[in-house]
Amino acid sequence: MNEFDRVGALAMRHLVAFETVAEERSFTRAARRLGYTQSAVSHQMATLERLVGKQLIERPKGSEAATLTEAGEVLHRHARALISRVKLAYDDLDGLAEGVGGTFRFGTYQSASTSILPHVLREFALQFPRVQVHLT
Repeated sequence: MNEFDRVGALAMRHLVAFETVAEERSFTRAARRLGYTQSAVSHQMATLERLVGKQLIERPKGSEAATLTEAGEVLHRHARALISRVKLAYDDLDGLAEGVGGTFRFGTYQSASTSILPHVLREFALQFPRVQVHLT
């Protein structure tokens, strides 16, 4: 499998299920939290392990907790970061749709930039924290 296929085959649902198993330390509790069946979570984990080519989770015996392998710990750090970035992207898109996000570009003169602008930008940032400001 080439790199494009490896990356393209990985879905956010794999990482979300993995993150949930890592947090819950249980396939059953992760399934309950996600609204999946336990077998669906197991299938997601088996697919993820096949895609990355590493065992990520030590399967529990009986009532023992599921634990992450060393490879699982590495992927867990990346999964948390990726999931967080996707949530931020959705927040930005929601903000754009609601008119409270996006980019505001404007130009100004030096005299206004030193006297008026600092106060205005401070107030603007408080009212519209999700808007990026680009000043020329």
